Amino acid sequence: MITTSQLCMLLLNIYFNVLVLSPLWQSYKAVRYNQVISSIGFDLTPESIRLEGEIDALMLDYVVKLRQINKIQDQAQALVAVQQVKLQLTKRVQKIAPELQLWKKSLSKQEAKNFTEKFLVKPYFKEINDLTFAFNLSNRGSNHTELVKAYQGLNEFMPVLFN
Repeated sequence: MITTSQLCMLLLNIYFNVLVLSPLWQSYKAVRYNQVISSIGFDLTPESIRLEGEIDALMLDYVVKLRQINKIQDQAQALVAVQQVKLQLTKRVQKIAPELQLWKKSLSKQEAKNFTEKFLVKPYFKEINDLTFAFNLSNRGSNHTELVKAYQGLNEFMPVLFN
């Protein structure tokens, strides 16, 4: 059974949480949102969030494909895989590039620069560099210059996304 003093404490706790903490929390969230926006360097809109998600999905898929290519030992099979990946990536980039470029035109130069810089610190860029370095280090392409050229050509789509 609840005593009168316990009931008073419960009501006081509810009062404090609803009337005192809630406005403070809302104020904190607003300040924090503004801090996040200023650190990002561009305003978060549904369009920017969706485009960022599409680019993230494309880049993560690219990393997965690079891992698969690096595991292929046969030079001819690796060349075919590289050509297929390049074709797939090119199609996906061409699909989102017009909308991305149109959206980027609505940004100031600094906002567009911030948008690009945000991607350069994502983990998949480090992994792409690591995988490319591992491919070059393995000397797999030393006897197969066509494979090396094709592998290096995989990154041709990046300026479309990040410039």
